[in-house]
Amino acid sequence: MRLSVGEFAAQGGLKPILPSDPDDLLFVACSFEPRASTVVSQLTDAYAARVGVLYYNEEILTAKLQLSARDALHKMRRTVTDHVEALVEIKGNLRNPSAQLNSFRELFGGKRIDPDSVKNITVDSTAFNRESLLILFGLLDSYFPSAKKRVLYVSPEGYGDWLSTGFQQVRNVIGLGGLQNPAKRTLLAVLYGFEHHRAIKTIEEHEPSKVLLGFGGSPTEVEFLKRNLEELDKVRKLALSQQEVQEFEFPADGIATCAARLEEVLALHLESYNLVIAPMSTKLSTLSAYLFARKHPQVQISYCVPAEYNIESYSQGAKTVFAEDLT
Repeated sequence: MRLSVGEFAAQGGLKPILPSDPDDLLFVACSFEPRASTVVSQLTDAYAARVGVLYYNEEILTAKLQLSARDALHKMRRTVTDHVEALVEIKGNLRNPSAQLNSFRELFGGKRIDPDSVKNITVDSTAFNRESLLILFGLLDSYFPSAKKRVLYVSPEGYGDWLSTGFQQVRNVIGLGGLQNPAKRTLLAVLYGFEHHRAIKTIEEHEPSKVLLGFGGSPTEVEFLKRNLEELDKVRKLALSQQEVQEFEFPADGIATCAARLEEVLALHLESYNLVIAPMSTKLSTLSAYLFARKHPQVQISYCVPAEYNIESYSQGAKTVFAEDLT
């Protein structure tokens, strides 16, 4: 499903996966972006979930926008509470992925949720950082392998002049470290977005023999394509001077279509290389990388942790709502 925010609202907003039953789990995340609250603000009167999980990274409450972030968190908390039997808040940490892992694992391993009873899960991926999103889905598949999982994502009207700056670390995502063979060379597949410095840093850290440089030829919004290609050229110039580079196009606006494309392009290299994927595009394509790594457990997923986000103007508005089942 792909609808403008207005169309999404006109059709009644978010409904349960099964009309006759509440969802078992609803996951939403709060952040400094306006679009983070779009789905929550469009929960229909009929929408209900047995357990609602409100996630946020503690850094948003200590940042420059502390008051507005707290206000956004309070509003999301009040709205979600009206639609769930029980609300659980999970506080993560951008610098410490173990905090993300342990918070989710404590929830899933506790008595509050019976794994056998969970059949339908809705995740609004919009405001999760990529690392926490990948960790979450790894745990969802581990604890609730047969549950139906629906993913929502809201694209913005536009992005700021810069999204993040600096680096803390390039690291493997917990649970997606892959199986590296020391006899093989490394191939790094970058699913590129807008942040050329993060892509360059990731290439430098992994020192791959070959780079597969992907760009989202089918973006969530067509106006993002020009900027994507302009930023991609900066990565291309550096990578070409140091590694063998092969470029490919992937659809950034769909999970299943992007996963199929990754299978087509990347699976060819699994026998010859240690394959590392760095998802830096949309959350939809990030989950496509997750599906590919789940199918091919030798694949490693890498994440570049920025030092600072542009919290004051990361993105503007909310334009389109995407919804897709993750299988």
